[in-house]
Amino acid sequence: MTYRITANTAAYMTCAPKIKDLAPGENKYKPKKFGQKPLKENWFKVAARFLKGDSGSTTIADISGWSGNALVFNQKAFDVCAEHLEQLGEFLAIDAEGIPYYLFNTLYHVPDSMVDASKSELAESEGIALGAKKLAFVEERIDRTNPMLFKTHYDFGAGTFCTEKFKTLIEEHQLTGLLFGTDLAPLYD
Repeated sequence: MTYRITANTAAYMTCAPKIKDLAPGENKYKPKKFGQKPLKENWFKVAARFLKGDSGSTTIADISGWSGNALVFNQKAFDVCAEHLEQLGEFLAIDAEGIPYYLFNTLYHVPDSMVDASKSELAESEGIALGAKKLAFVEERIDRTNPMLFKTHYDFGAGTFCTEKFKTLIEEHQLTGLLFGTDLAPLYD
């Protein structure tokens, strides 16, 4: 089964960059670039902070959200997941209040042939595609290749998806912070 991963911002804090601390011209942080291309070559250790969760939570999860399009791993989550994910993206060092964290930039996009076109639909406005209104994958193809984390060009890389294998890894190690949704295109309901 395929899931859409989101950070549980109701129960946990969210990680965000301290952009104001960066000197002009040094900022390589561009949220729309996550999942689009490798950033490691020009990356520098970004200072970050944790913001209260949507319900006012001050608990930091093992895996947090970053800019809605990337994941932040604490040391425990990194130690569990790094070897499984290193071929699917890149870990970028960040520093939050003097503690090292790892931002994961998911770079693997499944081929378009893995999107089930008969069950997927784009949201449009005046003939311009805005994103996925409905999204489904050909589960047999996903199961065969079994990428733990991935993106798709169909939704312009907006979502991060996973297989049962990744969900099980997170649950077995009791890592906190993620929600696994079966609605793969919740933005245009």
